Amino acid sequence: PVRESLRRQGLSDHYILLAGHSQALKMSLADHEPIRKLTEWAMRNYPINPRRIYMYGKGEGGKVSAEYAALHPNLIAAAISYSWGWWVMPSELTAPLDPLKSAPEFYMVLGMRDLATHITTVRDTYGRVSAKGYHVIYREFDELGARTYHPPSNDDSLAWAIRLRNKNIAPSPA
Repeated sequence: PVRESLRRQGLSDHYILLAGHSQALKMSLADHEPIRKLTEWAMRNYPINPRRIYMYGKGEGGKVSAEYAALHPNLIAAAISYSWGWWVMPSELTAPLDPLKSAPEFYMVLGMRDLATHITTVRDTYGRVSAKGYHVIYREFDELGARTYHPPSNDDSLAWAIRLRNKNIAPSPA
């Protein structure tokens, strides 16, 4: 879906797409280390600004994308999550969340034709993530089920990430 959306928007040549897969049956915290290694490899081999790295996933992939972004705000600027929630986030016991300078941002997509447990979980996650102070875009689509190929939400979420990318550009020294 990401590749197709970038193609539709005429942006295919402006982004590097990396895809990983789970280390077990489902995505979990065990996937964080391979994601870190993949990200570090990409940063060594391509001119990548670490505040312009975005993650995208559906279901367990959306969960691990958002959890990884929350736990590694120095590497990941934002995460797009389809059809599932997440629970692992920093506690803010040692440092407050800074949504303007260092916290990742989230874009959550929920298909209303998805499983009832997914609908409940995503809505619950939205409430918890928002209550912590993260910036979250939350979208529900009546016609969307349990999938991620959905041009309206794909294009909107990537346009959002592009705006974040442009927003996160530091001014040039004078």
